[in-house]
Amino acid sequence: MSTQPLDDFDGNDEAKRGAPTMARSRGQLASAYAPGAFFTFEGGLGACIAQPDYQAGAHAANITTTVKSQIVMRFEDAVKSWYDSALNCRRNDAAKPPVLPAQCVSQALMNATYSGLRN
Repeated sequence: MSTQPLDDFDGNDEAKRGAPTMARSRGQLASAYAPGAFFTFEGGLGACIAQPDYQAGAHAANITTTVKSQIVMRFEDAVKSWYDSALNCRRNDAAKPPVLPAQCVSQALMNATYSGLRN
């Protein structure tokens, strides 16, 4: 009777096994994988729900000023795009009432007169 150890489940040694990984752009990470978002790995290898970093309020992110600026610019670009799309969604339909600026985004993003976005 043989006493050799059995191979692991997939024939690879333990050092070669690991969790599935994904390659994503920063834009995808910022939008599709926001906290609470549900997503799957390619090929049906698993599914995940993104969890927020509950320590984020207590610990500053270790990122450069350039990255911080890029995050703010990306956010401002997304807000402006959303605002413009919402504001103009009925522009060519005279039968419907016009969309008011204050209906497009959160009041926190509006200027003092609620007539447009803050600068």
